[in-house]
Amino acid sequence: MGQMIKTIPNEEVQRQLRDLCATTFLTGGASAFAVAMHRGLGWRLVGLRHRGVICHALVEHPHGGYFDARGPVAEAEIGQPFTMPPPFCLVIIEAEVLAAKEEHIASARRHAEAAWPDLPWQDSLAERAARFTEALETLCRQHGFWIRAAFPGARPILGESNGDEAGFSLEPTGSGSFCLDRIL
Repeated sequence: MGQMIKTIPNEEVQRQLRDLCATTFLTGGASAFAVAMHRGLGWRLVGLRHRGVICHALVEHPHGGYFDARGPVAEAEIGQPFTMPPPFCLVIIEAEVLAAKEEHIASARRHAEAAWPDLPWQDSLAERAARFTEALETLCRQHGFWIRAAFPGARPILGESNGDEAGFSLEPTGSGSFCLDRIL
């Protein structure tokens, strides 16, 4: 099949997505972001405990180090946004302790996958979109119709096959959706 997924080529766009995650999910949304990372990567949830209360949540990379809405975080930097000096009290926690809302977790996962597409996501949006596109390509070949647009940004049309279609490509938009394009 001709389907392929492109990565976001622009490093500036990638930096902006990561900055958006940090500003959106570091303080108020840290719990949702940590749960999203935990579910999406299978990494262990860790809480930063201060005076007996979990004040921040993040995940522990299986090969060492930590990850939160800032991206990879050295242990010495975990408390910086909260003006907490080391040493830190990090404890393993369960997702239920964080009481994050499902819609916030879903939003955090979309943002995290867009910002860090190279992490080993389990059943990622990109993987699901690729499976959908593969099935769509099979349907197009079977019925002789392809989805296309007259020019970029135009409404998609369903047109008869030209016989030179090689499949579809997917390009992440950075918001959890994908641009679909026919490959000739």
